[in-house]
Amino acid sequence: MPDFHWMTVGHVSQAAESAIKAAGGTVVHLVRDSPSLVIVALPYRRITEGFRDLYIGGREEIFIKVLSFGLHLAWSSEVDRRDHVGQISVDRTVLRTVEELSF
Repeated sequence: MPDFHWMTVGHVSQAAESAIKAAGGTVVHLVRDSPSLVIVALPYRRITEGFRDLYIGGREEIFIKVLSFGLHLAWSSEVDRRDHVGQISVDRTVLRTVEELSF
């Protein structure tokens, strides 16, 4: 049975929502109006005590990988990607699949 990493974001793309749900995660739209608020549960596996197959890292964009569930996501600001996502109001952030990013 997987563990879950819970996070709050402003928006989730349709592709990311589909990928999360297909992996056994949860996406709950608490508020759909502006400001939007979405709770996300990403499944991951605990390998040993203190180790898991969930990787979260980055600066302006936060990249999230869950190898055992095939999730590759990016959490970023909808406004300005130069700002660290942790310094942006949550309703102005978006969670996407890495494939949706335009480099």
